[in-house]
Amino acid sequence: MFLIVFSNTFYWKYYICFLTPKHPKNLKAAHIQLGIDGELLAVNFLKEKGYQILQQNWRASHAEIDIIAQIGNDLVFVEVKTRSSNLIFPEKAVTKAKQKLLVKAANSYCDEFKITSEIRFDIIAIIQAKNKALEIEHFEDAFFPYDDNYSIDFDTD
Repeated sequence: MFLIVFSNTFYWKYYICFLTPKHPKNLKAAHIQLGIDGELLAVNFLKEKGYQILQQNWRASHAEIDIIAQIGNDLVFVEVKTRSSNLIFPEKAVTKAKQKLLVKAANSYCDEFKITSEIRFDIIAIIQAKNKALEIEHFEDAFFPYDDNYSIDFDTD
């Protein structure tokens, strides 16, 4: 690899951008790695609570369900949200639009695997702030699939 240096600052920046790879192939962007780590933490958290993990990162068309688990007779679709700061509550990132996508994906899963048991939608919110203790919060029945007027009031105290 070589570097062409010009006295003009504009050209310096221009050539550095084209000669320096933005993302090495073996490294993931920090926010993607944070999400992957959060999902692993959530899986272990659920296992400790007695859940059986059936699927991870199950995809249906344009939606992905982070974790599909079972506890007792209930099938649980879990959305995991991980943040590195507590300025924004992770659970608030599961918008109505995201909920609709999750419901569509869950319907596809239930159709494909002939599921007839009770289902529910949970959210696991993880805050992994630097130099602070890890916070994991589990919202069971975080939203209901057929009630457009329902929204959970996340306790932000």
